Amino acid sequence: MLVDENRRTGTFLLLGSTEFSILQNIRESLTGRMGRIRLYPMNFSEIQGLDKKISKPTRSQLLKHFEAGGMPGIAFSRDTQVRSDLLQDWIDLTCQRDIFQFKRLRLDSELAYALLRNCATLEEPTGAALASATRANPKKVATHIKALIELFVLMPLQPHPSGTGKPIFLILDSGVAAHLGANLMRQFHISLTVERMSKNGYSGSKRNSYFYYRSTGKKLIHLVEEELGGQTRAFQIFDRESVKKTDLELLKAFQKKNPTSSPTLLAPISEGWKEAVVRVLPWEEIYTDISTNSSNQKEKMSGN
Repeated sequence: MLVDENRRTGTFLLLGSTEFSILQNIRESLTGRMGRIRLYPMNFSEIQGLDKKISKPTRSQLLKHFEAGGMPGIAFSRDTQVRSDLLQDWIDLTCQRDIFQFKRLRLDSELAYALLRNCATLEEPTGAALASATRANPKKVATHIKALIELFVLMPLQPHPSGTGKPIFLILDSGVAAHLGANLMRQFHISLTVERMSKNGYSGSKRNSYFYYRSTGKKLIHLVEEELGGQTRAFQIFDRESVKKTDLELLKAFQKKNPTSSPTLLAPISEGWKEAVVRVLPWEEIYTDISTNSSNQKEKMSGN
């Protein structure tokens, strides 16, 4: 009634934890009448308040963020046990309540929980790997994965067209993943992906595409970000302090296949360096790099 009486755009903001989709038997797309913004967990830059005046975050801040994640009301809890209890409550509510809003799907709480746990721990959490790990019917697993994506609990990463592999599924928050047993590399992978996706999603610019890259030798580049008709950025994460030139071969091979790409290797080192086309950066510097790029873009936009 209010909309009929007052045709002013942007009067209402509706917040929800579910994709507006056909899984809920919603037949109207409302194209042209409704805009959608996807909200991610708070990223590292938001939690730390990073801006161009800050040279570089500390390693301890980064590790704490990986473990705590960015779920509002949970990430800022200083008591480890309290935070753990809150994360478990969130997982339980997701698996025992939220999935059942898709009434026409026959979903199972225990399978949903098992899928989340394996998405946190499997090296390559593909649909086939998840079905094998849970010993469940692949079609049933696919249905549960689709529901968890609609609930914003899982985010799919497609394999890059120049590589091999199947889609993998990452838990949306590093804190939730850490609680479910994810190692440091997986926590970093999730944190970096959320950082890049959220920055792009909130920028109002063209939406970038995100992939992972898997070579024929089954080696991984954790995140590939492609601008529409523009630059491609490739990020590989290391957990070793010692980085040798031979460790850069995968990124060099990727750049050779994708000449417009800028490959970066992230490692727990103190100072960065460059070898041919590959940048080698400390873990924490990528977040400064993101913040600086974002600030520079805003300045350019203001100047134009």
